[in-house]
Amino acid sequence: MKRIRNTAILAAALVAIAVGSTAHGQEYYYSGDSAYQVVRSDTRLAIQFDSTFVQGVSGALFDRHPCLNILFTPEYLDRGFSIYGLNPGYGYAASAASLLSDPAVHRALPVYS
Repeated sequence: MKRIRNTAILAAALVAIAVGSTAHGQEYYYSGDSAYQVVRSDTRLAIQFDSTFVQGVSGALFDRHPCLNILFTPEYLDRGFSIYGLNPGYGYAASAASLLSDPAVHRALPVYS
């Protein structure tokens, strides 16, 4: 449970912090003078919905976006973000592009741990 919470906190923190990458493809973030390596999740993404979207009525969201895993219970974060699971075979880039075409979705961001 602690790892899930730490991942969720990290995802929320990275909304406000730029993530960089090295020539080797490793991603990291800076805090003070230190760099911390992070790993992008292939199975989850963070979604921020438009203020008119009602979180409890999200069945149609799964119908419109087959990339989202209906068996994964969304993790609700600060600032209107929720972490959703991705179905196997769907990557972040294609899933984010699909979600961003939905007027109910304001942002779709990667989740890091």
